[in-house]
Amino acid sequence: MALLGKREEEDFQNRGVLLATGKSWRGLRAACEPLFKQGALESYAPTINQAMDGLSGRLAMVSSKGKSINMSEALAGMTFDVIGRTAFGVNFDTSGSGKHSEAVTAAQTVFRPPRDTNPWISIMALLVPDLKVLWGWLAVWLGSVRVGAISEAQMYVYGLSQQLLDNARRATEGKQASAAVEKRPQPAEDGKQAQATSQEKPAAVGSAATIRLVANATAAGNSRAAGSAADGEVAQQAKHGPVSAAKQPIASGMEWAQSQAFERARRLYRDTIPAANSVIHTLRSTKDSKTGGPLSDLDICSQAYTLLLAGYETTSTALGYMMFEVAKSPELQERLRQEVEGLGLSPGAPLGFEHLQQLPLLEATFFEALRMYPPVTALVALMRQPHEPSRVGKYAIPAESRVMMNVWALHHDPLRFPEPQQCRPERFLADSQENSQRHPYAYIPFGVGPRKCLGHRLAREEAVLAVARLLLQFDFSLNSQRHKGPLDLSSALTLSPRGGIWLNAVARV
Repeated sequence: MALLGKREEEDFQNRGVLLATGKSWRGLRAACEPLFKQGALESYAPTINQAMDGLSGRLAMVSSKGKSINMSEALAGMTFDVIGRTAFGVNFDTSGSGKHSEAVTAAQTVFRPPRDTNPWISIMALLVPDLKVLWGWLAVWLGSVRVGAISEAQMYVYGLSQQLLDNARRATEGKQASAAVEKRPQPAEDGKQAQATSQEKPAAVGSAATIRLVANATAAGNSRAAGSAADGEVAQQAKHGPVSAAKQPIASGMEWAQSQAFERARRLYRDTIPAANSVIHTLRSTKDSKTGGPLSDLDICSQAYTLLLAGYETTSTALGYMMFEVAKSPELQERLRQEVEGLGLSPGAPLGFEHLQQLPLLEATFFEALRMYPPVTALVALMRQPHEPSRVGKYAIPAESRVMMNVWALHHDPLRFPEPQQCRPERFLADSQENSQRHPYAYIPFGVGPRKCLGHRLAREEAVLAVARLLLQFDFSLNSQRHKGPLDLSSALTLSPRGGIWLNAVARV
């Protein structure tokens, strides 16, 4: 099992668009931005509705049994489906069971805070990062019983990312190799050129053996032309049998990835091929800003890892907080339902991107939930390091200092948000005086500036369309046995509710 903190694992995570810096970050950001442009967002509405069909079905089943549901887990599956289909072109279908549910469980484990970990260890790790090895061992020694589980969960998502990349390469270059072989003249027979037809292709052309060959020849990222090697490998496989998928090379420099979880994910996703317009294919055609050549497997997999995890977790967490406030206030819930009913849609009907502009109160409620419970912690997204000496007001900031913003305190400042503990969506309506007078940096749930979260508009789209559909189909209330006061929150990579958010859902007749 791999240990957290090893050099190659840190290198893997730091290459992601979330933590990359300089030219590398700019190139990766530019490669991923098309996924979140206006046209792409408009095309995602049907995908969100498909994921909502599964969630609605699950709620209906639980409702019919008179049970409550952990909306945190249910929404995590829905948002995982959405990011899988939109960014990767993969249908994870997490409403069922099996390999896709295991992927969601692994993703949740990465974000779930370790139990019994002394919070001062995290604080000291930030204040004195040069002693990170010491802080890591102290975290284990003082009772972080889930460090091993988190590491294995990371390995699983890494393995999934690597296998999707291998499959994308296999699909693309396998077709190219087949096309190249088809164009070659066939061997002469009795001194005459054979007249091959489409029904008379050599047995190996386009076969699984040829495609598997191309995957093996390129999986280390060092081959772009199978050419004559294809014929040799096909001949070798005819003699010795097909190459085992378990022996296919993995990303260069990732020896730590040889874990059971990594290999299990690769086996389970061996036949899952990303869509042609997925982020995997986009990154394969992206140039490395430093070398001018193609991105390495390590680079591509780190982006896939980052987008898959960040793309589902923060949205599902924010949606859970939104549903908590909606379920807690029958008056707010009814106002929102009336707004949605004004669209004239029947329960269960799909909503489109064009409906977003017609649901201002619902959108404002999402923004208010993000204010009250900002899911992204300063550790992940809101730490900055100036390259030159800077000054903010009366404070001098030396170059290379680590600067963090306390988003929770900022969002609960009564000078900026009167009655900050109260859920008041009206404060985010366009015609609100409070909204128009607020400093633009007083509210930063997705960060700010050029490194603002790439997927913030997709998160808004998911939240508004999802809750609109839910309100047309169900009445919600809090599970009074599990929620007897304010939410018990825990902060790690994200701010999450301990034990989840449990709601009662009653189907509307």
